[in-house]
Amino acid sequence: GSGNSDSVDKLAKNSDIIFICVPTPMKSDGSCDTSIIMDVLSLLSKSSHNFDNKIIAIKSTLSIGSTSSFKNNFENLRIVFNPEFLREVSYVEDFTNQNRIIIGGDLDDSKVLKEFYNKIFEDVPIFLTDSKTAETVKYVTNSFLSVKVAYANEIASLCSKKNIDYDEVIKLAILDKRLGHSHW
Repeated sequence: GSGNSDSVDKLAKNSDIIFICVPTPMKSDGSCDTSIIMDVLSLLSKSSHNFDNKIIAIKSTLSIGSTSSFKNNFENLRIVFNPEFLREVSYVEDFTNQNRIIIGGDLDDSKVLKEFYNKIFEDVPIFLTDSKTAETVKYVTNSFLSVKVAYANEIASLCSKKNIDYDEVIKLAILDKRLGHSHW
C-alpha cells in the first residue's frame, strides 16, 4: 500500500546502506522462497530516490544465483549478498563477535559495504568475492552444521541405548580439535 511506499521512500532517502533481512522459507522443491525479498526490491526500485550511491545488502539465505537474478531484474539497484552466520539462540552475541564477514557482489559495491564494516568490526577479516560464491558458502555452512547436528543426535541415541554418558563421550571426542566444539 501507500504506507509501504512512503516508508520505503523515507528509508531510501535517509540510508546509504540498506540491509534486507527477511525470511526465505524453503519451498516444496527445496529452493528458497524469495518473494518477500522481491517485494522489498520492487518497492526500492520504484522509489523516487536515486540508488547510484546506495548499497542494498541481502543477508537472507538465498538459492545460488539469486543475487545475480535480482541484479538483472532491478538494474537500478546496487545489490550484494552478505550472509549472516548467526545462531538463533545467541544471535546478538554472534553478531557482535563475528569471526569473518563475507560480501559477494560487484567489487565496487562490495568495497562500500566493506568500508562500513571496517568502522564497526575493526579486527574482523572481511572477504570480498562474487555473489554466487558467497551464496554457496552460506549453503555449505548451513548444510555442514545440519549434518553435524544429525550426527550428534545419532551418537546421543547410541549412547542412550548403550547406557553411555553422551556428554563424557563428546567431551573426550572433541579433544581432537578437528571435530570442533559447536553443534554437539
